[in-house]
Amino acid sequence: IPTALAAAASLRADEPRRTVSVSASSEVKVVPDEVQLEFKVVSNDKALAAAKTANDATTRGVLALARVHAIPAEVFKIADLTVAPDYDEKHQFLGYDFTRSFEVTLHDFHKIGPLLDGLFKAGVDHIDTMTFRLRDQSQALVEARRRAVANAKVKASSLADLTGLKLGSAVHIREDIQENRNVGGMGGMGMASIPRSRGGLTLARAGHFHTATLLQDAPPPAQANPPDAPADLLLAPGQMALRFDVSIEFELIKP
Repeated sequence: IPTALAAAASLRADEPRRTVSVSASSEVKVVPDEVQLEFKVVSNDKALAAAKTANDATTRGVLALARVHAIPAEVFKIADLTVAPDYDEKHQFLGYDFTRSFEVTLHDFHKIGPLLDGLFKAGVDHIDTMTFRLRDQSQALVEARRRAVANAKVKASSLADLTGLKLGSAVHIREDIQENRNVGGMGGMGMASIPRSRGGLTLARAGHFHTATLLQDAPPPAQANPPDAPADLLLAPGQMALRFDVSIEFELIKP
């Protein structure tokens, strides 16, 4: 009997390993709870000192808006400063560009409109980006991951049934994660450029690589509003669509 058992085990060991690989995805929509504005104060003059003086004056007016709208200093900051000579296409000197780059983060969306008005009046003529984000995406990601894995299991089980086999354990899992440093290490964003005239992170776990792609719908463009329209209705955040993609290889077992 032991010899027979050993022979049977040897036969099973010689059988090719049966697996099935499937890909699945899920999408969870959430409402963003913060927005980041990025803009620049740019001055140009043939005299560098004059360019700086003009920039200093505009910058003082911009920074004063933090107090006016009760925005904490730590989220209303100068992110960069650059000074560079400017030339035309014939390489003739035009002057010096003196630029301060700003980043402002708001959690109260009612302040977006009034802040934009204040920035334009202070001399800012263009908002580079407006990014709607979710500060903590952990719960939404857990739900998106759960749905994607469940979808993968359903697909793999169906294939196993159609081939007269049973679905076994997962032997390999791959997720695709796109890192977004602005949202707790990962996330997505929608951006809008507003002129003054308009008013792969890879994680190694158990020998497998895990990656996830997160997307966000861009906010709708600003619509034409009558002059007396409330400033906080000029822009709407919309929703973020967190999409999670997963590929799983399952073992197939004879019934």
